[in-house]
Amino acid sequence: MVRSVTTLSAALGLSACAAQAQVVVLWDTGAADHVDATTSETMTAITNTAAADDFVLPLGTGEEYVLTEVTGWLVRSGGNPQLARLEIYDTWATGDTPAYVVRASVAAPTSVVDLGLFAPDIPGYRVYQTTFGNLRLTLPAGGRYWASVRGVGDGSHLDRALLATAGNGVVQGLEACVKAGPLGAPFWVPGSAFNLAAPSDYAIRVKGYQSLPTLWDTLPWSTPSGLSSTSGTGASPTRAADDVLTPGTPDVGQVWRVGEVVIRLATNANPTPSRLEIYADDGTGRPGAMVATRVGCDLAAPVGQNLLGVPIYELSFRELGIELEPERRYWVSVSGDVSGLTLKVAYAATTGNPNILGLSAMTRIGSGPWNPAAQTLGSPADLAFLMFADAEYRCLADWNASGGGPDSSDFLAYLNDWSAHAPRADLAPSNSGTGTRGDGTWDSSDFLAYLNLFVAGCP
Repeated sequence: MVRSVTTLSAALGLSACAAQAQVVVLWDTGAADHVDATTSETMTAITNTAAADDFVLPLGTGEEYVLTEVTGWLVRSGGNPQLARLEIYDTWATGDTPAYVVRASVAAPTSVVDLGLFAPDIPGYRVYQTTFGNLRLTLPAGGRYWASVRGVGDGSHLDRALLATAGNGVVQGLEACVKAGPLGAPFWVPGSAFNLAAPSDYAIRVKGYQSLPTLWDTLPWSTPSGLSSTSGTGASPTRAADDVLTPGTPDVGQVWRVGEVVIRLATNANPTPSRLEIYADDGTGRPGAMVATRVGCDLAAPVGQNLLGVPIYELSFRELGIELEPERRYWVSVSGDVSGLTLKVAYAATTGNPNILGLSAMTRIGSGPWNPAAQTLGSPADLAFLMFADAEYRCLADWNASGGGPDSSDFLAYLNDWSAHAPRADLAPSNSGTGTRGDGTWDSSDFLAYLNLFVAGCP
């Protein structure tokens, strides 16, 4: 049931040891160094050129990385600095230039900051820190990619846009490249073979996080329709929910710690205060008791419209830390907040895929019974969602997983595993933000790490 996926997407009272999805700087060549710049523009005085620099996403604990923000430093003359485009490329087969097909593009920045003149002796050219935020661009781990930030002309064909260099000649990764057909470079070439005096980086910064492994997905998604799923005041609530079957964990005493849920919602309301709910199964193949709820998503990325013309958003709920038992059925629901006096709607988007994963989605009105989606849509359906989770021990202090607080039997059990060099007993260091521990050695630091856990006890 676990597949690798690449998609573009935008008060929880749970355990403090929540699985993390911390946004960090993944790659940063630095701000503009005011040394040079290369044409990177379209629909300007010189159209359809691109400057790009590489960034590497190393292998780690997750299957893929999620890019949440990319910033480039553009040097512009005239025009509208708010008009810009981000493009992400794979690496060409030769391994040293971008590919020729754009992997993903973003049509407009979320923030543009005027940083002043590029150089005192070049009047009219200013540096703009151009940021594309609120992204959910998912890329497989272990790859080299290329980011290009391009200025878009204002229609006058008199303005210019160039991507600034960074690092004063110190190159991270590979040398930056440029493709400029109108200027005699129809294929990607190193910047130093085009206009730069020496190999250089362009000013690019990439932020994001490494996602946890995929626990459940209902891909592919075409999301043509949906099921009413509303919350908030002023309207009778409706809900749509779809099931998740958790697999067995690698070891006894482990649970699935959910770090992120990505789910699609069609709504003409503000998508940010949408509600995520997870239910246990009631034993009959329907949602039962509530397990967890989260109000407010971390990202709401627009991805088109449904058949009714209602905007569809890909919602990301991150840093959840929801604990699910292995080999159980749960139900996931998203609902849009339709509070207010104006007419608003919210539909949990369906996949459009006739091959149902697990059981069909269910719906209900108010506190009424849950009914199969086929009663509304005419056929079974899945909701469009992904769940990311990692297997973790319920409480490391309770080493033998006997339940309750840790005692002498847990202490002795840890000592036995530590003496036997069991991988589980390699506790130090704790690799913050990755969900992993250990360094391949079993020494006093591991013993002290468990002692600290033992003293802290279990929640």
